[in-house]
Amino acid sequence: MKSVLTILTLLLAFPAASYASALALVPQALPENIKVRAPLSAAPQFAPVGKVLIGNGAVPGSAFAANQSLASIGNSSFPVSIARNASPSALSKLGRNLLRLSGWGALAMLGLDLLEGLFQGDDDQILIDEPKTLGNLPLYQDLLGSGLPSSVRMQQCGWDQNYAATVTCATTYLATTANTVIAKRQRSSVTSGITFYSYDLFYCNPGYYFNPSVYTCVWGTLETKRPATDDEIETLIAQHLIDENRGGDFLEKAIEHNPNFWPELGPVTVSGPVSVPGENTVTTAIGPEGTTVTETQTDYDLGYVGDTITVQQRLKTTITAPNGVVTESTAVSSGSAEATAPAAPEKSTFCEDFPDASACAALGAPEQPTALPEEDRAVSIAPEMTAAGACPAPLQFSILGKPFQLAFDGACAFADGIRPIVLASAWIGALLFLFNIGRSSS
Repeated sequence: MKSVLTILTLLLAFPAASYASALALVPQALPENIKVRAPLSAAPQFAPVGKVLIGNGAVPGSAFAANQSLASIGNSSFPVSIARNASPSALSKLGRNLLRLSGWGALAMLGLDLLEGLFQGDDDQILIDEPKTLGNLPLYQDLLGSGLPSSVRMQQCGWDQNYAATVTCATTYLATTANTVIAKRQRSSVTSGITFYSYDLFYCNPGYYFNPSVYTCVWGTLETKRPATDDEIETLIAQHLIDENRGGDFLEKAIEHNPNFWPELGPVTVSGPVSVPGENTVTTAIGPEGTTVTETQTDYDLGYVGDTITVQQRLKTTITAPNGVVTESTAVSSGSAEATAPAAPEKSTFCEDFPDASACAALGAPEQPTALPEEDRAVSIAPEMTAAGACPAPLQFSILGKPFQLAFDGACAFADGIRPIVLASAWIGALLFLFNIGRSSS
């Protein structure tokens, strides 16, 4: 069986730092990837059919690529699905590569429309809003050191003895608020030996941003976009695929958009039916006691673990005796698809242990044959019986002194008339007897 595994390595010509990662093409036909453990008489044959199927994987945001093969054992055929999975992380790397190759406009073609509000750019670069984190907020004293303008408001998280709680409160507010947070301030105070913490966030109302030149909140949007990193692109794509569970849809659109790009795929897994029917044979044997019917049904039980199919051949034998008694038995055979040579029989050491035994004595040379005398004699054969019969003489007897006789002429005439019928019946009976013996022996 020729290998039909195709591996395509695609190199992208980007300057200096290439955005291309190792991408493997899904096998277009995978029988050679399947390991089979089966009896030699039940090893399946595979033939790829159809095209690769794409769908959502078991994990949200993941996808699978499956090739349908038609397997056959004996006179039975059954479908087998050979699949490989792609994780959300692998899909997000594929999306990042395609965006780097095709630009921001590929989002819609890849089914990532919901990310168009997060990404901007053109064919040369992909821009992203500067993420709002506590770490990149300016300090209150650096931005608002001259005093708090009336247009700027404050959200306080604290006073709390738990510093981590104040940080969590501030992080949550920053991630969920529609206000434009512009600065931060951390404070602490000791009262009666107990330290209290506070995290203050300063913000403009929605739709406003802080303009330092006029030292107040003004209407409009402050442009904060910058080139997105690979990690940021992959994180946003992976989260989107998980939230929407669109791994299969994304992979299908990605392949349509650029069939040379495939994600990194997981190991091969195989699935199919749990059993398939095999041959059914019926034999009859006619004996002195009547007819015995033997029916043998062969079935194949299939098990799947990873990339391995295990085949067990199950033979169910049903014997119906002439008296109507039914006996059933089942035999299961399994093993390796590789032939093993039978073990050589052990050589007997009887003559080595008992050299004087009569069975171990040398036979010697055979005696020369003696010539037998020859004699010629005349031999004649006189038949004692002929094919032509004679009617017996009439039977003579007397009753009360009066003589009588019983003639056999009528019976002889009748026997002579049915003689051909009797001979023909004998020949036919002999032929039927021989025919029945031949059937029984088969």
